[in-house]
Amino acid sequence: MPVNEFHTLRVAGVRRLTDDSVCIRFDVPADLQDKFQFAQGQYLTLRREIEGEDIRRSYSICSGIGDGALEVAIKAVPGGRFSTFANEALAVGDELEVMPPDGTFTTPLDPGAARNYLCIAAGSGITPVLSIVKSVLATEPESQVTLLYGNQRVQSIMFREELDRLKNRYMARFQLIHVLSQEQRDTDILNGRIDNRKGAELCRNLLDLQAVDEFFLCGPEAMISEVSRGLRGNGISEARIHYELFGASAEDAAAVLALLPEARSERDAGAGEHPMLGLEHGVSAEDVRAERLEPVARAEDRVLGTSDAAQRAAEHAAGRESFLPHDGAVPVGIDGMHDTGLLTGQ
Repeated sequence: MPVNEFHTLRVAGVRRLTDDSVCIRFDVPADLQDKFQFAQGQYLTLRREIEGEDIRRSYSICSGIGDGALEVAIKAVPGGRFSTFANEALAVGDELEVMPPDGTFTTPLDPGAARNYLCIAAGSGITPVLSIVKSVLATEPESQVTLLYGNQRVQSIMFREELDRLKNRYMARFQLIHVLSQEQRDTDILNGRIDNRKGAELCRNLLDLQAVDEFFLCGPEAMISEVSRGLRGNGISEARIHYELFGASAEDAAAVLALLPEARSERDAGAGEHPMLGLEHGVSAEDVRAERLEPVARAEDRVLGTSDAAQRAAEHAAGRESFLPHDGAVPVGIDGMHDTGLLTGQ
């Protein structure tokens, strides 16, 4: 049976996370359990006929590998057909066509390891990161995890209660740092946007980059470009930086790759798709130049990968300064809760 074949799964639960996001739990029958085993950080591709049209979208798994559940989170995007349907109409007992888990935004876990993880997420970029955080804490009892999570306001934080429970359960091993851009907190360092200056300030007070073994970044392209570039500027090897970013369209992604000869050569060298791009994946060249993501209806397509050439192409187009290295860096940031484009699919 082909790996990319869809299977019919029943919706076993629909849980409201925020005013515009839900968590969907699937009932996986016994004969499909093996096919739907997943690694932390992977995603599912869902299919449903909506208003007579076959719609397919990919959403990150938010369950931990030991949770005994298969869940995804879906944030409604204005004009997004699938995300609107999921938030307004999908109910327990409904059926969706689901493809087995896929994705490389992950790393092997070792119960005997004692590692330090730093996860940085913005808005609904928390979805795969939550899976990673839960799985690491449960599987590697000697490992430490720090989560830097940017949002606009407390009420718009997805999985807020679940994150608080994790913090209370793993008090000695899990550091949770919320940064809010449109709501004041008592500590100045926790106010504002996740940008160059904020990164430098956090490094001085809360973070030790050199002590981190694995970095997981998930959010808008603008943020991810700055963070990854800043990490490399601090001597962090590419092999330790894992990222999942979200953009606007496959057509725009091709335009970004075309900006840098090295990336174009890598793309044209053969072997089909570019390692950073799938058939429906992409990042908007216009958004890169503008250093932000506009709220467009198609802004949920997924970009995956660890292609340094493609990443440098995006950075080259934006002309950004590094995210973390020093106070003098130009603060080119993105609103912490700029959710447009953070979830795959519309």
